[in-house]
Amino acid sequence: MNNRLNPKRFTVILDMDSVSYDLNTPWLEWYNKNAGDSLTHADINQWDWAKIVRPGWQSKIYDFLHIEYMFFNLHPFPGAVEATKVVHEWGTVTQLFGSTVKTRTGAYEKQHAVDRDFPHIGSGNVLTTGHIKAFKGDVLFDDGYHNLEAFDGITCKVNLQGSPYSDHYVADLDMTNWSQYPDLVKQAQIIYDQSLQEVQRN
Repeated sequence: MNNRLNPKRFTVILDMDSVSYDLNTPWLEWYNKNAGDSLTHADINQWDWAKIVRPGWQSKIYDFLHIEYMFFNLHPFPGAVEATKVVHEWGTVTQLFGSTVKTRTGAYEKQHAVDRDFPHIGSGNVLTTGHIKAFKGDVLFDDGYHNLEAFDGITCKVNLQGSPYSDHYVADLDMTNWSQYPDLVKQAQIIYDQSLQEVQRN
């Protein structure tokens, strides 16, 4: 964690793919069906799937991300809608969705998916950019170690499906189930306040 601290409304950034929405389950199903393989979530030990798929699939595995309406058709993880509603109802926290999607229609599809599934947050609070450094907030909930490393704030590593690709990264907080989310936001606020007090003392 670093000390990008400002006296303002506490801001949470939620990654979308594999944190808020289940991307990997349909992706695995698509790959296994078309490649004749049997990979599971536990087999995803690399961020780059090209390193774990069968020979001949290295250049095709990411075709799934370009299927029209794929992002729109993803489902939120169980408990995600309810947990974000709890934090929304506090009235003291801003929740933003963040995505580094680079596909042609990905950003459009994700904005409409959020309006459908998370109307209490809404597409006006969806950030889409090519790099995590463009996100400005106080805590990032993300499954990707490289995004957590690059983020300028408190980090919460999310692993909802037992995939080990980010196990080596040590974050400020960890989430394995959406039922933990409200309490983790409170913990992040405590870390923020303690860091602010430390800065003020110095």
